[in-house]
Amino acid sequence: MDHGDHAKVGDLVELIGPNGQCLGIIKLVLGVQEVSRRMFNSSKWNHLSSEKYLYLEGEAGKRKACFTRIVQRATK
Repeated sequence: MDHGDHAKVGDLVELIGPNGQCLGIIKLVLGVQEVSRRMFNSSKWNHLSSEKYLYLEGEAGKRKACFTRIVQRATK
């Protein structure tokens, strides 16, 4: 389970481009945010969608977790 959606604070992640290529850039996870939304489908709100974002060392904004992969888990 090295997909960025499983990342936690303290993990090291590698950035992945939109085409799935590893960019060779390693960052420390400083924060994690999960955003849930209700989706409208066929005349009623019936689908819950969620996306996870990571706050990374040296980056001003958040990045979608799906564009990262875990390279090293945080030690306890």
